[in-house]
Amino acid sequence: ASTLLDPDERAQTILFLASVYARNKPAEASAWSLERATASPEFEDSLSGSVKIWMTADSEAASRWASSLPIGRTRDIAALAVVEAISSKDTDGAKHWAKDIRDAALRQKAFDTIERNKPPL
Repeated sequence: ASTLLDPDERAQTILFLASVYARNKPAEASAWSLERATASPEFEDSLSGSVKIWMTADSEAASRWASSLPIGRTRDIAALAVVEAISSKDTDGAKHWAKDIRDAALRQKAFDTIERNKPPL
C-alpha cells in the first residue's frame, strides 16, 4: 500500500498542523499531540512544539500541565520543551526541569540547551 506523503513530508505536515492548532488553542493542541505521541513517536515533535507555543502564551499553565504528566518519554519531551522555552530567561528553573528528565539523551540535550542559552554574567 502506498501513502500520500513520504515519512519526512508526513512529519512536517503533522508539525505544521500542530503548530497552527497550538497558536489558537495551546492546551488542546498539547493534549492532542500528547495522545498521539504516546501511540506514535512521529508526533513527538508536535508535542514539543505545542508545549513551546503554550509556554509563550501561558507559561504557568503549560508548566503545570507538563509536570502533571506521568513519568515517561512524553513527560520528558514536554519537560525538554519547557527547558527550551525558559533557558535563556531562567537558568535555575531550566536546570530544575532538566534534572528530572529520565531519558539520558533528552536530559543531555536539555543541559546543552541551558549551557548554550544562558545569559552572560
